[in-house]
Amino acid sequence: MKLVDRLPYIVWRDGRPRFSPGPRLRSLGFKGEDLRHSDGRWLSLEEARNFSAELQSKYRAAANAGTAQAVVGRGPARAKPTGFVYFLWSGENVKIGYSATPLRRAETLMSGLALGVRALVIVPGNRSDERRLHHALRASKRNREWFAASADVVETLTRSSVVGHPAVAVRLDRGNTDISCPVRSQDIDFPNAEQNF
Repeated sequence: MKLVDRLPYIVWRDGRPRFSPGPRLRSLGFKGEDLRHSDGRWLSLEEARNFSAELQSKYRAAANAGTAQAVVGRGPARAKPTGFVYFLWSGENVKIGYSATPLRRAETLMSGLALGVRALVIVPGNRSDERRLHHALRASKRNREWFAASADVVETLTRSSVVGHPAVAVRLDRGNTDISCPVRSQDIDFPNAEQNF
């Protein structure tokens, strides 16, 4: 007899619930975690069921609205990082590229930038991560690897720096991001970035 129905994204370990995102959600920056209240109590079966249903409805709503970049994670789970994906923000543009030596690459690029560098974010990744980001942000694409510094691009840059790997921010609508995966976005401004090289 089955005591607990299978709940999407929830696994039970020793009778305790744990959030376990699949490859799609992991590619968007979600990480597994024990499901506890802030006071340390574990979520009950009903609370875990509600957590799962809420996550599913938000994800479906974002995908159906056409504003979510849910297609990003349709491939297999992320491959092992072979180098670095970097975001170089200059003026109103952001370059998203891949390099085994990103600081050397950034130094080369900076010599040709009239506006200087506003931010440089480097995270472990591979070429498929770079392609996935390019595909997800294609609406903001300007030229080859350069993208307009739109809200989606800046949120992706911020989310990637927070989670430590290339991750696209899921947009539910123009003003909100998915609250299941908190965004710690701030005004990113590094006026003395060139001193770091």
